[in-house]
Amino acid sequence: IYLVMNKYTLVLLSVTAGVLSGLAWTDWCPGLILLIGFVPFLIIENYLYLNKKRYSQNAFFVYILPGFVVFCLLALGWVRVATTVGALFIIILLSFLMSLTMWMAHRVRLASGDYAGIASLIAFWLAFEYICLNTDTLTPWLNLGNGLAKEPALIQWYEVTGVGGGTLWIMISNIIMAIFIVQWLQKRKGNAGYLILWLMVIVIPSALSLSRFNDIKTSNDTEYEIVII
Repeated sequence: IYLVMNKYTLVLLSVTAGVLSGLAWTDWCPGLILLIGFVPFLIIENYLYLNKKRYSQNAFFVYILPGFVVFCLLALGWVRVATTVGALFIIILLSFLMSLTMWMAHRVRLASGDYAGIASLIAFWLAFEYICLNTDTLTPWLNLGNGLAKEPALIQWYEVTGVGGGTLWIMISNIIMAIFIVQWLQKRKGNAGYLILWLMVIVIPSALSLSRFNDIKTSNDTEYEIVII
């Protein structure tokens, strides 16, 4: 076991994840913070997984819930201007559902191992966001891909994948970075490969998107010059 955590450390990690993720919906921070925003959540999950004899299967839900409450408060705090009761309801509901989604993936990992856990985390979260997009009860505002709206030059693939493509990018980035940090803390050899993989996951899509963005901008500038002439 790479380190020993107590309940206060786990709650602090959870709140840190909530702050990092929630900042993407504010004017104080670029949306790219989401590419590492969920890492503390995943470190909590891994710690509980490695210490499953000490913690109940429901502990993960309990520890990440405060973080998701902070996340929703930062991202949806503006709703209180319209209705305080409505804001509290949607914040509590979404915090519960987000925690439940990650907890279900944790249960899958406990039952079936690492690969099934990773796959289920991505699948369950995308399914949750799909439900948010297609029901009147929940808001799609907090779908992770929306957090990158301030970075249009880096998300040109949305024209093909939609917001879900951004969410997938964010989830993969966080998973790889979490694996790198855990292995670094465990002082495992060869973990630098995960850092290289993470950089590739960030740089390659960004470079392709920037190229597409520049092509569109150049095309629009040319059309504008023709109209002026």
